[in-house]
Amino acid sequence: MCAETLPANMSDKKPQALGSRAKEIVSNVTNYFLKQQQNTTSKPSSTYIQQTVEATGVGKSTIYKIKKEVENNGSLRSPEIRPREPYKPVDNFDVTAIRNKIREFYVVRRQLPTLHNLHKVVTADLNFPGSVSSLRKIIRGLGFRFKKTTDNRKVLVEKPNVVRQRLRFYEKKQELEQMGFQLVYVDETWVDTSYTSKKCWQMDEMPGIIAPCNKGQRLIIVHAGSKEGFIPGALLIYKASQSTGDYHKEMNSLNFNKWMSEKLLPNLQGPSAIVLDNASYHSVQTEKAPSSNTRKADIQVYK
Repeated sequence: MCAETLPANMSDKKPQALGSRAKEIVSNVTNYFLKQQQNTTSKPSSTYIQQTVEATGVGKSTIYKIKKEVENNGSLRSPEIRPREPYKPVDNFDVTAIRNKIREFYVVRRQLPTLHNLHKVVTADLNFPGSVSSLRKIIRGLGFRFKKTTDNRKVLVEKPNVVRQRLRFYEKKQELEQMGFQLVYVDETWVDTSYTSKKCWQMDEMPGIIAPCNKGQRLIIVHAGSKEGFIPGALLIYKASQSTGDYHKEMNSLNFNKWMSEKLLPNLQGPSAIVLDNASYHSVQTEKAPSSNTRKADIQVYK
């Protein structure tokens, strides 16, 4: 049986690093073609090797190595994986320059040095060749940790009744959306004019952000929005009378009703369902029912 001639790109392939499963498949294909050849001719030939090359796309030298490995060891061994060496794109001089760039963000730029912002700067100014993950390793090696500065509040576990209320809200939300209503969410918040981020890259020698003693003037923000975005013309911003304590005290039912009637309702487009939280000024009883503490004269007014 004459040997078939293979294209140069198939027979002259370089040795390939194969995993144990891939080597097992190549060995099985080789044995399959070898048995077929033994059943048709008694003369040994390398045709089955060439057929294996065509079937698997693996080079001849790799197939011979796999065949020899099975003959010598009786089984296949997984390729030895060498551990990757840590990527060191910069020297000590550049590491010091990166530390100075972080200091420059705090002192000169007055900005928070996030990884992506810092990576852009060191790439442009220092020709840093590494990725964002490489920069993170270098920063951590310098002793920086991205952590909270002062706030240690923990996440509160929700009670079962809160979970049930949320499920009822989702059911009502789905019902309103099917009826064609636009859900408009209303909320209030506050911001200090001297607000400082609570997290930053810091180390013992470089504390990072120095929070000011005075938070500045407090601003109360009231707005509403839907899945289409904020409602145009519904924004309300005003100065708070005090810069400490609960910001909800700065809003009352009169101010809220005025904002609703003058800014929110006139700017709604189409049927809308307004979603509110349980703030006291969101639901005020105009005529409260008398209780055991109500005076007799006040009860007589209800007649």
